[in-house]
Amino acid sequence: MSHNPRAVQAANAAKNAAHEPPAHFFREDKAGLVLFVRLTPKAGKNAVAGLFAQADGRHYLNIQLRAVPAKGEANQALIRFLSKSLNIAAQDIQLTRGHTARFKQLMLRGDIIKLREKLAALTA
Repeated sequence: MSHNPRAVQAANAAKNAAHEPPAHFFREDKAGLVLFVRLTPKAGKNAVAGLFAQADGRHYLNIQLRAVPAKGEANQALIRFLSKSLNIAAQDIQLTRGHTARFKQLMLRGDIIKLREKLAALTA
C-alpha cells in the first residue's frame, strides 16, 4: 500500500472515474443536464444500446425504441423511456432540439449530481 499522496489521489480518481459515465454525451446546465441522444425508432425492443460516437468527436446516448417516428410518437416514447429509466418525472424532461431528427437534445431538470449518478447507472 502506497502512502505517496499523489499515488493515493490518482488511485481515488481512477476509482471514481470507473463509476462516472463519460461526460461528453451530456453537459451541465443551470437547471440540470443537457442530454444528447441518438434515437433508433422501430427497434425490436426499448433499450439503451450504449454510446454512439460521430466522426467529429460528438457522443450520444444510443437509445432504441419500438415506437414509430410518426406524429411525435417516438419523441413521446423517448421521454417516457427516459422518465422510467432515470426515475424522474416526465415533466422534468424536455426535448429541445431534433424533433424530426435522429439526433436529439433533451433538457433533464433536477439535481445535477443525482442526474449524473442515474446516467452512470444507465450506461453501466
